[in-house]
Order: sequence, then structure tokens, then C-alpha cells
Amino acid sequence: MLVPGVDSSYVEKLLGAPQFMETCANLQMENGQPMQLGKTWRYERLDGHFLVTFSKEGKLERTSWIIPGAGGSRSIFTGVEYRYSYHFINSPLPETLQLNPMWRQQGDLDFAYLLAATPDILLIKGDDGGFSGMHQSSNLYAVTPSDGKKLWQVEAGFGILQAEAADSGDMVTVLTNYSPEAKRYEIRLRQIRLSDGKILWEMKSEDQGNNVEMGLAQNSVIMLEAPSTEEKNHAAQLSVFNNTTGKLIWKQEVAAEAHVLNEGGQDPYVLVQDHEALKGYDPSSGQMKWTVKLQGQRPDYVSYDAYYPAGPRVNPFEPPASRRWMLLGDRWMLLDLRTGDSLAEYPLTANERIKMINERYLLVQRKKETTANTGVSRSEEHYESALYDVERGQELWALAGRASKGTIAGDILYLLDDGIPTAVRLEDGKAVWQMNHTATETDNMSYFAGGGYIVLSHYLLIPYGRDLLVIDRQSGEMLGRIQNMLMGYAELRELESRNGTINISGDELYVGTANGAIVQFSIREIEQRLAELFDNQG
Repeated sequence: MLVPGVDSSYVEKLLGAPQFMETCANLQMENGQPMQLGKTWRYERLDGHFLVTFSKEGKLERTSWIIPGAGGSRSIFTGVEYRYSYHFINSPLPETLQLNPMWRQQGDLDFAYLLAATPDILLIKGDDGGFSGMHQSSNLYAVTPSDGKKLWQVEAGFGILQAEAADSGDMVTVLTNYSPEAKRYEIRLRQIRLSDGKILWEMKSEDQGNNVEMGLAQNSVIMLEAPSTEEKNHAAQLSVFNNTTGKLIWKQEVAAEAHVLNEGGQDPYVLVQDHEALKGYDPSSGQMKWTVKLQGQRPDYVSYDAYYPAGPRVNPFEPPASRRWMLLGDRWMLLDLRTGDSLAEYPLTANERIKMINERYLLVQRKKETTANTGVSRSEEHYESALYDVERGQELWALAGRASKGTIAGDILYLLDDGIPTAVRLEDGKAVWQMNHTATETDNMSYFAGGGYIVLSHYLLIPYGRDLLVIDRQSGEMLGRIQNMLMGYAELRELESRNGTINISGDELYVGTANGAIVQFSIREIEQRLAELFDNQG
């Protein structure tokens, strides 16, 4: 009886009033067209949640069941929806919890990620989540943290979009290679004033099909133009500009396979890696200050796995440190960027992947059986994960499964084990709890968590599947989902998802959603409201 186009009053007559009403996912079914958000009514029962979504005119657009149970299909990607759908989840049904945000800024595209932050400005990347020819739009916009007001916006279409906030905190450097306004490819390097979006200087050039990337070093902007794959016998061009005036300081040719590894304006040198070494150049003169030779070959499964980019999680509210973990050849090195000295190393072995928890602790994932030597299918492969202590130079313990998203609080390590929220003792890896679930041993739900954990006094927050979950820190009980927060993992956006989905600065929590909004909460108010709901003091 619930057919598309019927009025919301008819649905209410059949089903009664919903327990909750929320802003829904994008109703627009055509790529490149403006976002259309309606309203979703939630009917929450013990055996399933029923969602009915209406257009802004109040006409029915979609219905969906969310049902717990093992086996069957599981939707981990958020994108175009069917009119009628069933989502099977391997966890208890999350009760909706009403927690009010401080503000909510609605963007134009499906996904919103916090890219960088200064005391006065938040830089948000908007993305349509498409890939492999279906990506049409991305943008960059500035928001004030006090009230969520949008100040300005830059459109990048389906091309490259890179942005780095200057160390001074009043400018952002933006690189794009496609102009939606002119509908043509062109390389644009722009220095933009954060407060009002004014272009302070820019350079334009015709896009010759080269691979282009940029970065920042002290008082400098770096641009690398490398030849396309078909022209690898040509050299790449490395150029360094004054970040205030845009004037060229120096340029030189580097290897065709070179990449810029800078992560912000506090980096002391221009960091360029090729197949032989990582080199640090003085940004003011181009003089090479140090060289770190690569040992061994970078493993292909690390180089090309867009679903598992290694390295530490970047906090947009913290400037990059002068010591940083980098994958150089076949080993991870903790480098002092001022001297090029290696402070610690971890040599990769076959089938290993690394997740940095912090400078001291590494999570090491390794495959115990592979199709190549056992003939088993992918779903039957077995994994284990170990905690490596850099200070001691040894593995402390190992557990079964693929561990990721590690966060340490006191003597507890919170992580995902094959995607299941889990707490273990930091000292010995003994399980403290694992969230109730019905997943099988071969299930891997690692991509359910787009960001990572936020640790509160008594609770954990984590984006998980389509929800922002609240978990009890002591027991691991899943207490519910925060109302009106549609989460989701956009395929091939793992870096943005990991670093920009959920972040904290002081009392402020920032969450990027899968329906285009960036939302600010007060941590203090969240904790007070949760204490009221669950009587934690008792």
C-alpha cells in the first residue's frame, strides 16, 4: 500500500506517527544533479526498524527495513538507494537517542569531511562519493566554528582537489585541474584568504595530462608536475613558490616517479621521494639538506591498496609534527624531518600492513594463509594482528582477526577486530569486551567504521555503518545511535573518511555526514544527556 507518490498523511493514517523524524539521504538519482533532501520517518520495533522517506513536498519516495541477523547481504557503502530495500546488520538494533547539536551546516554534496582547521575557520571538503567515471563533483568551503556559517566555496567538478592551510592560519592553498565554470581542464594553483575567500594570487596553465600534486613547507608552496604513465621517460618538474606573493623561488627536474610528501606549512623542508631515496630540500634555496636511501621495494599491496592507506591518522586541529612515520622502500621509518635521522624502524614482511596508533605503538595486520599457497578462497583467508612497541622493539601480543582503528585510553586499547568494536588490555591484549554481534569468523566489516573512536568519560562514539553509535566504555554494550546523523563510507575515500569524519577540539565535536552536513556538538552536553538517559552515576 506504500507506493511512491502517496501523501505523508496517508502513511500516518496507516502506520501512526513515527517515533523519530530525520533529514534523509540524497533523493537525487541522477549524477551531477543538485542534492534533494527530504524527511525520513523512523518506526523502531524490537524485531526491525522501518524507515519511510518523503520528498520535500511530503510525497513518499522510499521505504526501507533494517533487520538484525547473521548471513545475507550487508550494506556498507552509502550511495544511490533503491525505492524498497532491506539492510541486514550484524549488531543489535540501535535505539535512537535524541541529542541536540550546536549547529548543522548543510553542504551541496553527499559527503562532508573536515579537511583542515584554524582557530577561526573550518575547511570542509564536499564530495559526491562517486568513482570510476561516476564522480561528478567535489568542492571546498569554509565554515566558522562558532555558528557554522558558510563563508565561501570553491568548485572542483570531477577533477583533482587538494587544499592545505598555511601555517599562518589566514590562507589556504588550493590546487585543481578542472574548471566547472569553463568546462575544461586547466591547472589552477590558488592562494585564498580564509576569512572571505578572496584570491590573493593564482597561476593557471593548460592541463597537458600530467600528474599534478602540491604541498606546503615553511613559507613556501610546492607543486610537482609529473609526466603521465605513457611518458615515464620524461622528468618531473618540481617548483617552489613564495606562499605570500606566488613568485617562483626555484625549480628543478626530479625523477618521473617522484612524489611530494609534505603535510603542512610547518614542515621544515620540501620532501620529495622517488624510487631511490627521500630527499629534503631547503625551500628558500633548493639546496638538498639530507637524503634517506630506500631499502628494498615498496610492496605492491601497500602501494596500490586504496582501501587500506597506512600511516598515522591526521588530526585537522593539530599541526603536523617534525617527526613522522613514513613508508620508505620496504620499511616504515619514524623520521626527524629536521635532520633526516631515523628514530625508529619497522621492516615489513610478506602480507603485513601497518596501522599507526601513535609514535610508540603500531598495529600489524598479517595474512596467515593466502590463495597462492593454500588454494582457499578470499572469504576463508585467516588473519592475525599484533601490537608492536617501538620503544621495546618487539611485538607485545597478537590476536586473531584484522585489527584497525586503534585508540588508547589509559590501559585499554579500543579497536575494531574484523570490524567489530572491541576493547583489549594494552599490556597483554586480553579481551575486555566485544560488542554483541552475529558476524561469522569470515566476515570483515572493517569498512563499517568510516572514522575512528571518540573517547568520552563513560562512553565511546564511533561512526558505524549508517549510524553514529554510542557504546558503553565499561561493558561494550551498544546503547544507541544519535538522532539525525546519517553516516556512511564512500568507496575510495578512505583517507578523507579516516581523518575527516569525526574529530574533537576542546569541548567541540565535529562530525561529517553522508547526507552532506557538517555538525558540531558540545561534548559536555552529550555527556550530560547520556548520563540522564542511562543514569551512569548510579
